[in-house]
Amino acid sequence: MAKAEREHGVADVDHARVGGDVERLHGALDEARAASALPDVPAARDALHDLVVRVRLEG
Repeated sequence: MAKAEREHGVADVDHARVGGDVERLHGALDEARAASALPDVPAARDALHDLVVRVRLEG
C-alpha cells in the first residue's frame, strides 16, 4: 500500500526543472537518432522470423 501511494501520489519536485530536463533529453535523443548509422527498420527481421519458425518446427 505504501509503495502504491508513493508511485501514484503527488511528487515533491520542481516541475519546471523536470520539464526542462525532459525537453533537454528529448533533444539529446533526437540528435543521437540523426547521427546514428542504424537503419530505421531492422534488416534481418524476416531472416530471424524464419530461424525461429525452423527451430520451433524441429523441436
